[in-house]
Amino acid sequence: MPASIYEEVPDADILKEELKDGAMDRPLILWPMTQRYWKDVHLRYYRRGNPDLPEVAPEKDGEVLVVWKGRQRYQLAREMGFTHVDCVIEKEQHKIVAIAQQEKKK
Repeated sequence: MPASIYEEVPDADILKEELKDGAMDRPLILWPMTQRYWKDVHLRYYRRGNPDLPEVAPEKDGEVLVVWKGRQRYQLAREMGFTHVDCVIEKEQHKIVAIAQQEKKK
């Protein structure tokens, strides 16, 4: 489940070119949360700009796995018909933020 949904994915042409051979340079980073956190916190911040986010998110093994890093690639991969993509589950949000900040500097 993406943290948010883009009406129009920024840099879509560039990202589609990267994805066309079926490979991603780096995996998506997923952050697990509870259904309660999804409803009480996540939707409060993201639903306003993303009215299509569901009230109840899909779960795997009792957790909602939210695409926190790689949302654009996730959305395009789905549009392109991908059924599987490489992912890493990171339980500590501060680590995801640190990864995002490092990549921004590059």
